[in-house]
Amino acid sequence: MFSKKHFKITYKTLLVLIIINIFYAFFLYQREYNPVKIEIDITSDYQSWVWLSHKGKYNDSIYLSTKEFISKKKKHTLIVEIDNKYGSEFIGINWNFSDKGKFFIHNIRFKNKSKIKEYSNPEEVVKYISNNLNLVKTKDGVYAESKISANGWIMLETFPIYKISRVKSFHPISFSINCFLFLLIYLIIYRYVNQGYSFYKQLTIEGNIYQKMRTYILVLWALLLPFWINISHILAIVLFVIFSIHFFNKKEDFKVSKMKSFWIFPLFFLSIIAVNFIFHFESAFDDLVRFSYFIIAPILFVGLPKKNIKNIITSNQISIIGYVILLIVATTERYFNVNNSLSFELVFVNTIETYWHTSYLAGLLMLNMFVYLINTKQKIFPIILSIIVLSFIYFSDARLSFIMGILLFFIIQIKKQFNLKRSKRIFLITAIFLILGILFLANNKGSKEYFINSLFKTKSEKTDARINLWESSKKVIGDHYLWGVGNNHIKSSLSSNLDIDSKIKYRDYNAHNQYLEILIGYGIFPLLFFILLIIYPVLNNKLFIFNMFILYFSIAMLVESYLARQAGVIIFTYWYCLLIVYNEKN
Repeated sequence: MFSKKHFKITYKTLLVLIIINIFYAFFLYQREYNPVKIEIDITSDYQSWVWLSHKGKYNDSIYLSTKEFISKKKKHTLIVEIDNKYGSEFIGINWNFSDKGKFFIHNIRFKNKSKIKEYSNPEEVVKYISNNLNLVKTKDGVYAESKISANGWIMLETFPIYKISRVKSFHPISFSINCFLFLLIYLIIYRYVNQGYSFYKQLTIEGNIYQKMRTYILVLWALLLPFWINISHILAIVLFVIFSIHFFNKKEDFKVSKMKSFWIFPLFFLSIIAVNFIFHFESAFDDLVRFSYFIIAPILFVGLPKKNIKNIITSNQISIIGYVILLIVATTERYFNVNNSLSFELVFVNTIETYWHTSYLAGLLMLNMFVYLINTKQKIFPIILSIIVLSFIYFSDARLSFIMGILLFFIIQIKKQFNLKRSKRIFLITAIFLILGILFLANNKGSKEYFINSLFKTKSEKTDARINLWESSKKVIGDHYLWGVGNNHIKSSLSSNLDIDSKIKYRDYNAHNQYLEILIGYGIFPLLFFILLIIYPVLNNKLFIFNMFILYFSIAMLVESYLARQAGVIIFTYWYCLLIVYNEKN
């Protein structure tokens, strides 16, 4: 008989399922692409054949358009329509006999039914060129020439096509998966309904009206962070306004001592802005916006009750678990809808990269995992959860995050098992072993090659760009170590110092190392403030959770320019400040 208890569980299950479908449809929507017509105006000072090459995502085959003959010094327009609902992986212009003269590209136009985007300067959409070519910019466009007898090809940026053709396709979860989720949610609610009520009571928000308002917004931010990171800009401004009102009306909630750990934040921010305004004014406004979180983030959590800080962290843990589950659901559905032989792992990586840079998502997972590991007294479940999280990170191609996850897991377990209280000592010992290990790998050819292949060459990134980029960084730093080249010129400076035959010369890469990125962009003084920002709290406090956070990011930033993207700035400053305040209150 269908009892009252079962009826309550059923409608709660349906409510949860509706919420899951809404989040899935609006935050993990699929991007589909309308057909796009590409028109390229070409001339050549010799006779040749020209064609377009194209590879769509989730497709192993390369499409080649019909070869078209171009006469000597006669304008020709190559017109090709591309129709791939999953988007383009690459688009290339190809021609014969690259050594016989100059091959000119004057205009490139991308068209669909209602939009048109024209580039009178084709260099804007050139991603990289074949090794045998030399690309020269003129007032009428660009031309390529070569002394080597071979075909020539120029790869174009896919972003213009992505921007002009993409449409958001809001699909609910399929009926079969909804049925499975209904059963699973029903069983979970049935089994843990009592624990759920007690858990809900623990999430109550304490404090006066200002503290509650600030906490509710921070909880909302924590819940939306994995799904919609751009909402951070609006929420940060709202929080700043409420903080100001709170500060002037309830000064007794604030203590100056709570702000002492953040004194380096404004110094780092001001050092970057000062260098920009004096030497690189064209970068000043962009960096003012991007690095503003180093001013705003330190005041977000100060003046809140201890319990509220814990609830913010718990909210983010719940959110990231839900997001990962929905990502797995999205990958499963897309894998069965893609009619080709691609592996589930490759579809999985492509699905993640639709919404996130894999390293940033892995960082969010890592942060929530080790905060949970440190705070829980359970033994078996945290191990199972860690295996699941680390497996997710491994299959998402974030290999360094995977290795760091294993390292941090064992550090936390050793500290808990042996009841070690000196987190600073643990941090320093671990850092020493890591440095010795890196030095060994750097001086051992076999180990170095294995290390590079394991960390930097993945299923989605076959080319090890980092080693070449770091070599190029040394050349740029040698000439600009004092004031840098400015943020707007980092990529072009790295590219110009790469060898002419480098496969990544025209791929517009950043330094893939945050310390080098700051040094190249802004010079030695902002880099010193940034290093101080990392090591000062470690040397002056006994904050184990925060030290694990710093250990992870200080090493991850050796291979990623985290602060080069707004998402990286938000995650780093948000969690830096949250964990310091959390440690002080616990």
